Amino acid sequence: MISFNSICTKDDVKLISKYSLSVDIKKDCIEDVIDKLLNIDLSNLDRVSCKLINKDLDYLDNLTLKNDISIMLKFKYKGLMSVEPISAYTIRLLAHNRVISFDIADILKALAFRHLHYEFGYSLLDIEDNLKGTKMIVRNSPDSLMKLVNSNIDSLLLLKDFKITDYSYISSDRSYAYDHFSNKVCIKDNYNPVIQSTFSNACLFSIIDLSKQLFDCGVQFEPLGCMGTNIYFLLGTDTDYKKLSDMNLVLEVFGRKFKFDLDFTLGGKVENVN
Repeated sequence: MISFNSICTKDDVKLISKYSLSVDIKKDCIEDVIDKLLNIDLSNLDRVSCKLINKDLDYLDNLTLKNDISIMLKFKYKGLMSVEPISAYTIRLLAHNRVISFDIADILKALAFRHLHYEFGYSLLDIEDNLKGTKMIVRNSPDSLMKLVNSNIDSLLLLKDFKITDYSYISSDRSYAYDHFSNKVCIKDNYNPVIQSTFSNACLFSIIDLSKQLFDCGVQFEPLGCMGTNIYFLLGTDTDYKKLSDMNLVLEVFGRKFKFDLDFTLGGKVENVN
């Protein structure tokens, strides 16, 4: 569950790094993969994604293959999750039916609204009134929450450089705030640092929760990281995606739990938010 007291335990790290998977690179397909990477519109992607694609291109350009090869992916976790020597952008081209992505845009928008509701003119009593059809204990449908969120945040691009004008959640000296997960974040005049911290941790705990569900489905998997609002996984075989069902994430916000049912995109969705 994505909640204010979520923590990443040693068991969580052990689970998400449980499997070491490989992908095949066929010598006759390298040029096609390179062409497809070059055709990705980088103007729609953030700086990190552009860097990953360029790194992948360098890796593929430097390969000299006489035969098809299989490369083992190396999982990395240093605040952010990633794999080497190639990223999800290339892996999805090499093993399309083994790559899936989950879009958590609604969850991220809801978390952003949690930080900004005062800025939009909503008191906690206003929030209670808008969520009066939900209950404190059970897992609620997110419909009423997202109706409220979407009426104020129609795009995540709205959040970039969002100025601080209400200091209800800011320290008395206006130097720091806490993200959704109770991490202290230094700030200046906008919400960028605290929202980025919340989003980064939300992606981490989403990967952990989804990994638990993939494990319960009996499939091998390897997290490939989070690009924009999409979380990527590599599955063990081309048919493992058929075993997946009832994938969901539970978000705790405004004192309530909301269950978000998730569909996956086979091959992964190439989409990003600057």
